[in-house]
Amino acid sequence: MNLKIETVTKNSKDFDKLNNIFMEAFPKEERDNENFYELYDDINEFSKFYSFYDESNIDPVGFVVGIDIEDVFYILYLAINKNIRSCGYGSKIINLIKDVNKEKTVVACIENTKDEKAPNIDQRIKRKEFYLRNGLMLSEEIVSWNGIDFEVVVSKQYDKLKELLEYVLKELNNNLT
Repeated sequence: MNLKIETVTKNSKDFDKLNNIFMEAFPKEERDNENFYELYDDINEFSKFYSFYDESNIDPVGFVVGIDIEDVFYILYLAINKNIRSCGYGSKIINLIKDVNKEKTVVACIENTKDEKAPNIDQRIKRKEFYLRNGLMLSEEIVSWNGIDFEVVVSKQYDKLKELLEYVLKELNNNLT
């Protein structure tokens, strides 16, 4: 399975399909925008939107929205088309992101797995296992955004992680106002 990576623009032929993946993959409380279009409108100089295609599939298999800033690539959203989850695409994408950003620290936030009463605790644990299985490690940081606590995973130690997270959360909160 070879994946092709494309930069997403508003003129991308599959923008509607990417919006569908976005809307299906993330509950409202985990989206800082109503839909992919609004998310794209909030793009700043550091934002990166990538779609991924398998040679055998004409539709996008998934996408990543991230912030590329100095020596970090922060994954805001990573989603796979629901019809082809558990087929290895997520692992391929995360490893491709790590390869493209090998000089940088890749950072992602995952819903807190310590809240055993969370209605989606099984999904949270699977997400955490996914990132750990694909070479990211758990940091000591916990962040809260939009009433949800998140654990932070990183591809390697990053001394300025706390400052980075504060910046990202501030930007996300600015987009909500």
